[in-house]
Formats: sequence, structure tokens, C-alpha cells
Amino acid sequence: MLPDFSQFGGGELLTVLIVLLGKGKKDKCKVKAMFDRLILYFLEEKKKFEYIEKNAQMIGSRSINGMESVLYMLGSGFVEVIRSDNQKKLKFFKSLDELNESY
Repeated sequence: MLPDFSQFGGGELLTVLIVLLGKGKKDKCKVKAMFDRLILYFLEEKKKFEYIEKNAQMIGSRSINGMESVLYMLGSGFVEVIRSDNQKKLKFFKSLDELNESY
């Protein structure tokens, strides 16, 4: 069970995590990536797609056999959103190496 962080906004919580885990730029990137993955873990499906489209950088898209695949960079990781006629699916990659291995 997670503690109740409702008293903090997203920015304050991220600042608290950065202070707890480290102060360097590299540490901030790691904390941001952990924070994004944590948020996506607890959000319902519809909200996950909205969060990704709002907070991630779109890298590219392609269409294969009537399905659209859009690749986003979220923090230090990557998320692929695969859309078909009535379905959406998320695929997470922790690093560029893992992304390259999947293709």
C-alpha cells in the first residue's frame, strides 16, 4: 500500500523523491523515469494513454497491417502505443538497447 501523497502536487512529490534519492542531474532523470513508471502503473488504461500523449515526446509512427504504432520517449525510457480498430496496447522499453532488440 502506498502512502497518501494527495497533499503534495506532482511537482512537490518529484522534488521530495529527488532530494531523497540524490541531487545530480543523472539522479533527477532516474527519479523522473521511476516517477513516470509509477504513475503509469497505477493509472487506469484510458488515463495511461492520455498521460503518455500529454507528457511524452513523440518520436515517430508507422502503420502495419491496419494497425498504427506510435513511439514515445518518456523520461529515459520508451513507450510504444499500438492502436487497431477497437484496441489500444502499451509496450514499455527501459532503454534504447531494449528497444533495438525488439525490432
